Amino acid sequence: MKEITAFDILIENLQKRGIKSFPHRIEKSFILPGSDRFYNLKYIIAPIEDSYFIACDSFGAKQYTSSTYTGIYSAFDGSRFNDCKVYKKDWVDLFFRTNKKKTGIGYIDSNLTITSKSTNNPAILFKHNDIKEFLSLNDKIFPLKIIFEKDYIQIVESLKDKSVVGIETNYWVYQKEELDLLLDKGLHLINNLKNACA
Repeated sequence: MKEITAFDILIENLQKRGIKSFPHRIEKSFILPGSDRFYNLKYIIAPIEDSYFIACDSFGAKQYTSSTYTGIYSAFDGSRFNDCKVYKKDWVDLFFRTNKKKTGIGYIDSNLTITSKSTNNPAILFKHNDIKEFLSLNDKIFPLKIIFEKDYIQIVESLKDKSVVGIETNYWVYQKEELDLLLDKGLHLINNLKNACA
């Protein structure tokens, strides 16, 4: 009997919501000697409106070749701002975040850590309610980050070479409760952030 995996459960839960998904699996074993002989990649892409839900998990035996993430991503007009990552403020930010930016707005700066190499002030991207929604979602799906970055997603052809806004976590989201939260609140937040960039 075939074992039901998180991959299968995610496809089924998307299907129950009426969302068509496109699953991909790649497993490779190489004959060459060494520690990097095995590579496994699985991902699911589901177009929703003009955004994409993506869950990706890759494993390579070679160091630094493994990656897991789940998120919702959409192209946006990046002419005003296209280099920014946003996190819920945490004490570890002192040690692990570089290029931190202050907006000069107390509510944003006391709740969020923003990293960017741009000289633009990222305050234009955030409304009070969007920050509250992000923080609320982050309490349920942790850790969560918002990304504004050009050419961030490679596995979706229509997002290549585009400025992308995304909301993302570093694990495989597949259980119904978390998935519903990410799809409902995450998609709403992405649309609000895209409007702020327009």
